[in-house]
Amino acid sequence: MKYLTSAGLNTPDITQRATTNMEAGYKRELQYQHDGGSYSAFGKSDSSGSTWLTAFVLKSFAQARPFITVNENNLIVSKDWLVSLQKVYGCFELVGTVIHKDMK
Repeated sequence: MKYLTSAGLNTPDITQRATTNMEAGYKRELQYQHDGGSYSAFGKSDSSGSTWLTAFVLKSFAQARPFITVNENNLIVSKDWLVSLQKVYGCFELVGTVIHKDMK
């Protein structure tokens, strides 16, 4: 949406379609959330969430907030899960797997 607006390509029809797609994607992604707030490629059938995927989903949801309604509690729980994996020297413990490694 930001790109379309800055490029002067945004129209009411495009805005509506983009918003509808974002809402559908948001709802679909919630199906892959674990109880602790992490996300994984196969949802609760995975033994744990993925550090990398949870960070990616959290960033994506935060970027979608200006355009769609995102449950604030989902963001907080996911952030807290990530923070729990942060080491004292700043890096994060890597847990879970990433299926599409080219997205890293």
